[in-house]
Amino acid sequence: MILGHADPYAVSLYHASIADSICCRIIDLCLKETGKPPCRFAFIHTGSAGRREQTFLTDQDNGIIFEEIPEERLNEVSGYFISLGRRINEMLDTAGYKLCPGGNMAGNPEWCKSLSEWKNYFSTWIKIPGPDEIMKTSIFFDFRHCYGEPGLVDDLRNHVRNNLRTNDIYFHHMALAWKQFMPSASLISSGNTNIKKLLMPLTGLIRLYALKHGLSGVSTPERITELYSGKYLDLVLLRKILEAWKDLSSIRFSHQASCILKE
Repeated sequence: MILGHADPYAVSLYHASIADSICCRIIDLCLKETGKPPCRFAFIHTGSAGRREQTFLTDQDNGIIFEEIPEERLNEVSGYFISLGRRINEMLDTAGYKLCPGGNMAGNPEWCKSLSEWKNYFSTWIKIPGPDEIMKTSIFFDFRHCYGEPGLVDDLRNHVRNNLRTNDIYFHHMALAWKQFMPSASLISSGNTNIKKLLMPLTGLIRLYALKHGLSGVSTPERITELYSGKYLDLVLLRKILEAWKDLSSIRFSHQASCILKE
């Protein structure tokens, strides 16, 4: 597809569908090892995987949400899902999806929580958007259902939308954070250009507007289309943003593909 100059968004969706199938199969295998789950749960993708924008060379960003259970069973249930998450992360690593250097994975107890604990996370990030919280929103606000009970993910998404409706201070802080990004010639003149750094403010600002208007799209192109449909941003601006996203993504895919072919 890359050599045939396919649309980078089509490549992203195709790549994401393969990654999802691999992940679901791995979870099935892990569940056979660990036995029946003690309660309902959902495995979620976050970050670029949550946006269906992973590239060929990528690491993992994921988590587990499990339903509310009695306090006396919390340690037992939490222990089961942390163990399951670690096994899933290990097998995904073996399959070529590297472990996240920052530990933003389901096998990390911090990201393997009950639905109410996940809700508390998002409420805190929204109400007190400091530097650490802003970093986490860039990863976890792009969550997407992959396996298990979709209702748990829908419940969390509705919670996020309701919290954002009454917290304009969050958007103020996030806008200020992205405002500090100043593109300069030095980013592309050193001989080694990090395309991801050029894409981050673009995807970040589109995410910000999508959250502001309660849009349901998860990928950057989907969000741009919905912003256009809702007449939230100028058509010319949105067209330029989509062109920039596609151009940068195409360069990124092409470079990674050429590196793989040289190996």
